[in-house]
Amino acid sequence: MAFSRARLKRFNEMCENTPGVGAYNVAAENKQGQFKDLDRSRYLHKLDLSCKQLRDKGIIAATKGELPKYVEELQHRLRATEERIIDFEILKIGADKGRELLQDECKSLSTQIIKLKENIQELELKKKQVEEMQLELKKEKSRLEIDNKKVASEKNELFVEVNNVISLLDVVKLESKEMQEKCKELEQSKLKLQEEISKLENQKMLANEEKQNFNAVLETVTKRSEEFHQKMLELENVVNDLRVKVESLTIEKQELLSELNKYEKTLAERNCDLSEVQQRLENLDHSKQSLQEVAEKLKAENKELSNERDNINHKLNKLANDFVECQLKLTDVEERKKICDNELHETNTRFKYLSEQATKEISELQDKISSLDSSNVYLNTQLSCFENLKNSNERECIANQKEIEIRDQQIAQLNLTLDNLQQRLDQEKVINRDELLDLHNKNEMLNNALIRKEKEITVLISEHDSDLEILEKQISREYHELVKKKKEKYLLKIALIEQNGHDFEAGLKQVYEEKVINLEVQKNNFEEKQRQIYEERKEQLNQEKTEFECSQKKFWEEKLKSFEEKIANFEVEQNIHRDKEKALENMKVNNEAEMLVLEKKVTSLEAELVNMKTESKRISEEMSATLEEKNMEMNASKKEFEQKHTHMFLEKVQVIEKEKAEYMKEQNTMWEEQVRIIEESKRSFQENLRKDYEERVQSMEMNIKEQRDLIQQSFEEKSKCIQKQMREIWIEQKQVLKESKINFQDMEMYCAEKLQLVVEKLKQEELEHIRSNEQLQKLETENDSLKTLLKEQIEKYNQQITEQNKDRQLGHDSDLLELEKLGLEKETMQMKYATLEMKYLEVTYENDHLCGLTELFQDKISRLSEQYEMYRSQQEAKYNDLTEAADRERNGLNNIISEMSEKIQQMEEAGAETDLEQKWKSMYEELEKRMEPFKDILDTYDLERQLLQDRDRYTSEQIEKLTKEAIKNMGHQNHRQKLKYVEKLKQENITLHKKFCETQEELHRKNALLKKYQERLEKFEGTKELCIKKTPATPRVPLKEGNR
Repeated sequence: MAFSRARLKRFNEMCENTPGVGAYNVAAENKQGQFKDLDRSRYLHKLDLSCKQLRDKGIIAATKGELPKYVEELQHRLRATEERIIDFEILKIGADKGRELLQDECKSLSTQIIKLKENIQELELKKKQVEEMQLELKKEKSRLEIDNKKVASEKNELFVEVNNVISLLDVVKLESKEMQEKCKELEQSKLKLQEEISKLENQKMLANEEKQNFNAVLETVTKRSEEFHQKMLELENVVNDLRVKVESLTIEKQELLSELNKYEKTLAERNCDLSEVQQRLENLDHSKQSLQEVAEKLKAENKELSNERDNINHKLNKLANDFVECQLKLTDVEERKKICDNELHETNTRFKYLSEQATKEISELQDKISSLDSSNVYLNTQLSCFENLKNSNERECIANQKEIEIRDQQIAQLNLTLDNLQQRLDQEKVINRDELLDLHNKNEMLNNALIRKEKEITVLISEHDSDLEILEKQISREYHELVKKKKEKYLLKIALIEQNGHDFEAGLKQVYEEKVINLEVQKNNFEEKQRQIYEERKEQLNQEKTEFECSQKKFWEEKLKSFEEKIANFEVEQNIHRDKEKALENMKVNNEAEMLVLEKKVTSLEAELVNMKTESKRISEEMSATLEEKNMEMNASKKEFEQKHTHMFLEKVQVIEKEKAEYMKEQNTMWEEQVRIIEESKRSFQENLRKDYEERVQSMEMNIKEQRDLIQQSFEEKSKCIQKQMREIWIEQKQVLKESKINFQDMEMYCAEKLQLVVEKLKQEELEHIRSNEQLQKLETENDSLKTLLKEQIEKYNQQITEQNKDRQLGHDSDLLELEKLGLEKETMQMKYATLEMKYLEVTYENDHLCGLTELFQDKISRLSEQYEMYRSQQEAKYNDLTEAADRERNGLNNIISEMSEKIQQMEEAGAETDLEQKWKSMYEELEKRMEPFKDILDTYDLERQLLQDRDRYTSEQIEKLTKEAIKNMGHQNHRQKLKYVEKLKQENITLHKKFCETQEELHRKNALLKKYQERLEKFEGTKELCIKKTPATPRVPLKEGNR
């Protein structure tokens, strides 16, 4: 059902000063039932009073014949009361709805507080995770120390193995002497070795192809290093973005400070409004004093009535005059009461407007808190992105480790090829030994044959002995010369190896020195950047100080302006008060004129009474004249008919006398009844006046008590609201400072962790680059050694005599190469240990620097907390002053109320001491007798009243239904309020639409960035898929819930 607009129009016309929705005390929910009962009893009491007044007016209207007009007025009044009752019930429903809305808001605030607590718990969990990471770093340091100890033990073992190898070389030398005798028998193996040389050349070609593949792998590694540098640049850009966000957070902090200043301004304005309320309370005190004066006047009038007991007629006239004056004064008092009620409504509306403003400000602060929460969520998302990047980097590291393992496998394969070559050489040596054994057997056979032929060849032997001696000398000379040459070559090779070792050490030292220089440069750059950041922070703090001073100046200037404006408003209000006083004086003049008119009416009524008395006298005289005439006639008739009708005449005379007596008795009874009715009317009038006076005094007492209770309740509620607001503000400021501290610490920790990760990644990349260079150098050296070995083998196989020596030298060279490899591995381990020490020093330096920064920030936070405590103490002092002033005012009001109650008690006691009760009772009985013919009319009035009450109940039920439906369709009743409410809703919708558009733009930007990073990651992972896939190693740190 639709809510009719005509009713709204009439509501706006009839109740101009009535408050809108939410203009009731919603805080006093527990006392709502009591107030409802009081309102019902009050309305019933007022209905009873109005019925009594209607009875009196019905009597007067019956005498004058003006009943129908008065009945129409009653009907109009009843309709007006019905409409007012409907309006009050609508307002009651609106207040209930406002209460429900406030309860919903309280629930939403409680949920937000729970969410904030949950966020704090999450931050504490993150802090615990960071501490666990630090413990893991300490464990890794201890592991590195253990690894260093293991490396030292391995060095000692290698030295023992070197000594064993030297002893083996000595043994080999001894065996070489034995193998010189068998050199002659190895000529046949030359052809086989040549075939094997061709095979080795084929293997050389394969090795060259593997070298080319290795070069291709190196190129891919260089490309990946370039991509890694690009990623590092992107990470630097992200760090710069984080710095920008930190600056934005500082700006938001400044905005919050400005909003706090604004809130202080609103508190000052509220204090001014409280001062205005105090002024209005003083005005109410003046009105109370005027009411006391009226009460004193009423006392004087009662004394005058006691002095005028003798003359009843004069008393009646004076009582009529007093009654009219009391009515006028009561009308004045009712008007003043209405004015006071309107002022109280205005104060309530203003207070509720201020409360609404406070709620709006609280809602704005909550929105800002929600925006900070959203920023925290955004930072958490960025953290998750960085964690994803971290995981991707870890994957890259795993891929690099896989590549290193692949390279190690390749090196192991090369070592296996070398081992195969050595095994083949050993097999060939065994084959040669077997052939030598066969040859030895054959030689024995030949020796046997020779023994047989010794006798035949003894001559030939003697001839050849000389030749053999000569040949042996020549062979010994040649052998010594070959041994000298091989020794010289061996010494040259050892010198070359030592030179290469020295050159390699010099190169490593140069690389180490260059890295140290680069690290020092990086440290200097980092210190310069930190100094710049520190100087920028100093400048920002100075700017904040200047801005804070400017804001304080502006705040005090605005306070002065507001104070001046309030003074001007106070002057305007004083002028308005003066105008009101002038209007009251004019009202007094008008009342005096009306009093004169009423006095004229009273004089006319007195004249009418005199005329009535004269008419009654005239009627009595006429009756007496008629009686005398009848007596004369009777006497004449007696004289005429004495003789004729003596007996009949006497009987008639007796009858006439009886009739006369009866007539006189009837007249006397009529006069006595009239007098009794007049006295009863007087008594009833006086009793009604007394009851009206008592009831009005009681109603005034009730109103005063209610106003006192309302003022006390409103004051207590205001004080409670102010205390709650101050506590909430203090708690919110504490929470904001805590959150800012936590966010700042989290940002510092986050930046420090990111810097550490970046530095560690750079160092890892440098170490990997160095390792790859070292491996390349090793492979080149191995290739060169293989080339030299092949060349030496070719030369050895060309020379028949020096083949075995060269084979031995190859074995010796392989041992030397193994020793060189061991030495290089030792040096690499030393370099790793040195780099780890440098990393540890850098980490300690960065930790010290970050500790210094945290101490500085803690000092700043402590200063800010001290300033906040100073400000809080000032605000508490102000609040204590306000509470003391409010207590003083409350005590003053209580004193005034006690004085008024004492005066009212005195008035009641003075009224009780009067001696007019008996006379009024008699007058009241007479009036009751006179009012007997009007009882039917009053009964009809009672029936009409009951019917109207029943109709009111039915209409109230329908109105409740209509109001519920109207509340569903529309939140307000007044048309103006509805328009304002709709405009506010439109503005809120516009602001929300703007915020929604801004958030959508930010989301599009973030999605674009995420797509870019995903494309890059996909490209990078596409390069990873080329390498051999293995089972991924289990992570040391467990993954988070978002990354599982």
